Amino acid sequence: MPKKITKTAKFSVTGKLGVTIGKRKTIDAEQQFRVDTTPFTWTITYPNAGSVPTTTAARQAAFEASVTADPVFDPAHDYHWFERLGYASLADFFAGYTWSHSAKKKGLHTWTTG
Repeated sequence: MPKKITKTAKFSVTGKLGVTIGKRKTIDAEQQFRVDTTPFTWTITYPNAGSVPTTTAARQAAFEASVTADPVFDPAHDYHWFERLGYASLADFFAGYTWSHSAKKKGLHTWTTG
């Protein structure tokens, strides 16, 4: 498997059949590593525009705290969101994306496209 998968990749792998069929002792099989960019957005509303975090680190911390507090991201939930998106844990979910943040009026908008 590639160390980093950022785009879909296809390649051929030759495998031994274990028996000879006609003149064939091997078979080529195509392998694929697929990348699916599932967009994810999150908005936090604050009492006023001055309350919205201003640094990237503070925005990321506020985003992670908000997501962690949501019941659908609780590991005890029957089918939590990070699992639906293919992650084993909430930490893996946060680490698995490159997050972007912007302040809009009294809100912090966070998104990723994969």
